[in-house]
Amino acid sequence: MATSINLSKITKVELCNCWQNEATDFTPWLATEENMSLLADALEMIM
Repeated sequence: MATSINLSKITKVELCNCWQNEATDFTPWLATEENMSLLADALEMIM
């Protein structure tokens, strides 16, 4: 049985192009359960 995996290229971006304001844009984005889980996985930490 073949497994289908979606791969994508990691690209470097200027963070201010994604989140213009840390308090009102970045922090609420990071605070979502899904994004905290992704960060914990990337850092190999339990949060």
